[in-house]
Amino acid sequence: MANDAHVPSDGGPVQFDPMVEAAEQELFDLVSATGFRGPAWDLLADRLVRYGLVVLTAWLRSGHIFAEAEEMGRDLHPSNQERQLVSVRLSEDLANDTVSAALVSFRRKALAGTGWRKDGGASMSAYFIRSCLYAFVDAFRRYRRTGELSEVYDEPAGDFRDPGSGTDLAESVVNRRVVYTYLAELSERDRNLVWGKASGYTEAEIAVLFDWRSAKAVERRWARLRLDYAWINRLAGREQ
Repeated sequence: MANDAHVPSDGGPVQFDPMVEAAEQELFDLVSATGFRGPAWDLLADRLVRYGLVVLTAWLRSGHIFAEAEEMGRDLHPSNQERQLVSVRLSEDLANDTVSAALVSFRRKALAGTGWRKDGGASMSAYFIRSCLYAFVDAFRRYRRTGELSEVYDEPAGDFRDPGSGTDLAESVVNRRVVYTYLAELSERDRNLVWGKASGYTEAEIAVLFDWRSAKAVERRWARLRLDYAWINRLAGREQ
């Protein structure tokens, strides 16, 4: 499970630092006193939603979401086609559906007195992400039932696994189908790292999102991957 990140309420960039526990508890006490409605609830809901969207979108697009679900006992056994559809075409819809459902659940349980507690052993952010994971499992199964995960997935033309095929990954990074084809040859941990780099995350942000020991560990592994894979080196913007 990823560590906490601070999501500012002013629309600024996400800061992947631990949320201040005292401030978190103070805000929760305030919204509890107002019945989880009004400006205080709007502020808390905005903070949770934007944090949830940052984390869930990263996990969905990298495929890490399935490892997180399995870790909490919900192995979805996705096919390769389902993984690609989730990563490429359905990530935005699933992120929105998941975070929206998790927020409704968070408020309902809080009103009933069965939700997050200050002495429950987890920060509010970590609790919310776990709620998002449960909501994702439900959404994924629903998409499966309705056939949205049975859509024919067209492979990109050309052999993008071949660094000499004429397609430069650095120029094609916006084409997530191309990126996914490259990433499929890596281990999940390396895939998460490379996806994070391709998406513009810093080493510190990648460490938080994907449970690396430190930003330095991410930096060292990234340097090694650049040595081992020509296409990753090109992705980093450096010609061999």
